[in-house]
Amino acid sequence: AGGSRIVNLLQKTNLTARLIDGPVKEDFSPINYEESGRLLQEYVQVSKDFLERAMRAEKEMLAGEACVGCGACEAVCKFDAIRLMRTKEGFLTAVIDKNKCVDCGICKKVCPALNEVQKKSNEPTVYAFKAKKELRKGSTSGGAFAALAATVIEKGGVFYGVAQRKDFSVYHVRGESFDDLCRMQGTKYLPSDISACYTQIEKDLKEGRTVLFSGTPCQVDGINRYVAQKNLPNENLCTADIICHGVPSPAFYRAYMAWLEKEYGSKVVEYKFRDKRISWRGSSCYAKLSNGQELKNDKKLCAFMNVYYSDHITRESCYSCKYTSRSRVGDLTISDYWGIEKVEPSFEDPLGVSMVVLNSEKGKALFNLTQGERVVGNIENAKQPQLKQPTLRPLDRAEFWMEYEKKGVKPLLKKHGGVKRDFLKTRLYRLKKKLGGNKKE
Repeated sequence: AGGSRIVNLLQKTNLTARLIDGPVKEDFSPINYEESGRLLQEYVQVSKDFLERAMRAEKEMLAGEACVGCGACEAVCKFDAIRLMRTKEGFLTAVIDKNKCVDCGICKKVCPALNEVQKKSNEPTVYAFKAKKELRKGSTSGGAFAALAATVIEKGGVFYGVAQRKDFSVYHVRGESFDDLCRMQGTKYLPSDISACYTQIEKDLKEGRTVLFSGTPCQVDGINRYVAQKNLPNENLCTADIICHGVPSPAFYRAYMAWLEKEYGSKVVEYKFRDKRISWRGSSCYAKLSNGQELKNDKKLCAFMNVYYSDHITRESCYSCKYTSRSRVGDLTISDYWGIEKVEPSFEDPLGVSMVVLNSEKGKALFNLTQGERVVGNIENAKQPQLKQPTLRPLDRAEFWMEYEKKGVKPLLKKHGGVKRDFLKTRLYRLKKKLGGNKKE
């Protein structure tokens, strides 16, 4: 059905009937362009007025640095008084327009940052899981999400997961076919925009569809709170949270991609944070350039992930994450099963193994219907630090971002990303290749 901006524009111009999420059975009625144009101009003016007020007045943040950017507050607000805006680090954060706000307090009720976590179970059941090979090949790990989604497809339901745009930013999309599933497979180490999902999930639940939503624990919490606040039927909603290290800065990522393209003198047309063709374990970054060159795990390509794991570009709220425990917010929890070799060595597989944690009866019921190999696991041996504590905030994080604002990404990629200065011989070789010196006469 498109990204959140498209959906929002169609809603404002009374054209939501043009959203296609299934077979088109009859012709659309003609568009009244005059009326749609009038409504669009009204919305443009409202947006301009909001921006002008926002620039004149001091912004009031709903949750401050504790905000997780889930957008539940914006989705539930009846008065259009909340906007998700970008911080300097590129994270979405909720901002209140006090000129529209009536202090109803509903936004605070659905905010994950301002409420205690509603966890599912203190004694979850753990499995090591491997989906069918054809599903695992396109997945980062053991294909748990893909297998669960396949089950939902068979039930005539819908699923929500992360897809990548052409500019490599990420957002949540709705799917109900295997073609849709292909877009969502593979881990994306960026915060995803889920703001378009709320009204879509509401519609699906009201229609009695089975719904699977997968995301970070804070995103799952936002979805659950929205559903509860709107008093929606939730018996068909199943949520799967991931074990999250913390989300990295979109601003730093965009700057890194621009630097990478400049370094290689060619546009990146395909990028994977992890590519199983290289390895399931360890570093496995992959990129393809517009000139046909393929990059596999070289130092410059892996630099972003190295900076990510240095924890300097993690969202501020992630350092005090409330979801880093064995008691989970989703009906299921899925992740890589690091440590499976200690639990069941024979189950180790170069195509990947997932850990699936069953936190509720709904999660258990869906998993029992899902096809794939499984053995009982042991959470004690799972190498997942975020089941115990949040990512630690580096002492020099403030200095890191000061240097970024002054000098950009390059010195930080050298300092924290493992990028070293090229030797003269390497630089001359690349120059020769660029000028065509490697061509035969």
